[in-house]
Amino acid sequence: MGVFIIIASSRSISYPFKLVLGFAVLVEMYLNGSRTGLVAVISAMGIFVLASMSINNPGRLLRISGMLALVSVACITLGVVYKDKLLEQVSQSRVSELVDFASTSKLDDVGSMSDRLDLWDRVAIKVDKFDMFDQMFGRGLTSGVEVASGLGIHNASVSANRIFHNEYLRIYYELGIVGLLIFVSFVAVIILFSWKVKKRAKNVALLSFLPGFFAFLSVENILSASGNAGGIGILLVFSYSTYLYEQAKRNQGKNLVDKKLYANESRYKAA
Repeated sequence: MGVFIIIASSRSISYPFKLVLGFAVLVEMYLNGSRTGLVAVISAMGIFVLASMSINNPGRLLRISGMLALVSVACITLGVVYKDKLLEQVSQSRVSELVDFASTSKLDDVGSMSDRLDLWDRVAIKVDKFDMFDQMFGRGLTSGVEVASGLGIHNASVSANRIFHNEYLRIYYELGIVGLLIFVSFVAVIILFSWKVKKRAKNVALLSFLPGFFAFLSVENILSASGNAGGIGILLVFSYSTYLYEQAKRNQGKNLVDKKLYANESRYKAA
């Protein structure tokens, strides 16, 4: 996801090359077997295209329309030519669980999701027994391991922070209502900053990333596993967005200074 954001944000990368790199990111997500990552990238790409098309720029609209046409033709052609092989490969991968869910709408049958539902049921039972102090301040960091003690998870090999697979639930369980309020403030700051990046840097990459990010906080260990590849990718997204924002701010300040110097020079010549 971090690679996609940089690709989408870069003005030095041509649209055809962006197309090739974006396709490579999708293939990498498929080979990695990350179902949530694959869905997040696809949704981010769709939102990015729609948001970019909403910007009043006929040239960009034409380029994006052409890019979509090329992608559609390429996908349809590959699907027709290699239909049997593609179906066989998909059926043997973890991504096939998404297809099963789309056809049956039964979360219980989708891979590790059944284990997560079992864990969340246990959490709900624990939460029902919370006293007032636990509701306000939670059970403490890494306390989620007490919920998973009966699920056969080996505590020596699995971090206690990575058991919940639901950051909203983990924050409430470990830090209570106070922690949730802090987290909501954090989310509000991110949304506000992404809007500033769009307005000042004319870039919608971070905005296109956020819906998938917030959605998959409910099924993944995104924040608690910040040291893994996914966490590093998220840090990369926010770091690069900050760079775009600061660069745009410096450029606007420079343009303002140039305008003032030009105005002063014009008045001097007129005098």
